[in-house]
Amino acid sequence: MPDGSCATRWPLLLVHGIGLRDNWRVRYWGRIPKALTECGARVHYGMQDAWGSIEDNAATLRATLLAVVEQEGCEKVNIIAHSKGGLDARMLASWEDCAPHIASITTLATPHAGSRTLDAVMRLPAPLLKAIAWPINAFFRLLGDRSPDFFTVCSQLTGTAMSSFNEKHPVPEGLFCQSYAVAMNRLRDDPTMAFSYVIVRHFEGANDGLVAVSSMPFGTFGGLIEGIGSAGISHCDVIDLRRQLLKRPPSPVGAVIGEAPAANNEKPYDIVDWHKDLVANLKARGL
Repeated sequence: MPDGSCATRWPLLLVHGIGLRDNWRVRYWGRIPKALTECGARVHYGMQDAWGSIEDNAATLRATLLAVVEQEGCEKVNIIAHSKGGLDARMLASWEDCAPHIASITTLATPHAGSRTLDAVMRLPAPLLKAIAWPINAFFRLLGDRSPDFFTVCSQLTGTAMSSFNEKHPVPEGLFCQSYAVAMNRLRDDPTMAFSYVIVRHFEGANDGLVAVSSMPFGTFGGLIEGIGSAGISHCDVIDLRRQLLKRPPSPVGAVIGEAPAANNEKPYDIVDWHKDLVANLKARGL
């Protein structure tokens, strides 16, 4: 029986980032949805493209949002978004017919300030980048993307492009928006992201293997979700993509920086538990 700790007033809409899809072949959110459901949450998925532009994905989210509102018979949803999904959600919240149906937006490791690393990459010759984009777009079209556009997505995530995006899409007035950051501290935190971690560190400093920590704040910034001891948390591990437990601490070892969602103020030993605390915090806010 659900314990009710995650039974928020409004259902949850999980919005994924780039590179993977919310379908039967790849379950982007690992063990998190099942754990939230067991605690009383009503969970829905964004179902946008893995490599869709911000505009195209926001349009998909609009259809999903309105369908959830009708299906649940509710007025609003709480959005929890990872990576670029946070930008898709921000654009969605700027549309007049969608904004009234959004109770909150929580972003995890979202590049709100863009990527200086991509600024450097996008200075490469456009024909070369588009040649790289073609097989990626073709592969993800086979996986179900309707309009994959690798080149445009990379262009939209540069620091220059995001500066313009932020001017057009500030924090929506009256909408509760919060953000959290994660960071790898060493290569072995996530060997699958070791190479990109080194590259991004060269251009931007502390990062989670893909996004710089300095790019992640938006709205109320909850700070850095810390691992145990010297361990960091990667861009993939914050949404349990590898389905791995963090090491359990022998005793309480301090608090998450900022306004942590965890009621006991301990560092999370399992990112799934952190997500449960996050949703319990939304419930406590009446959302």
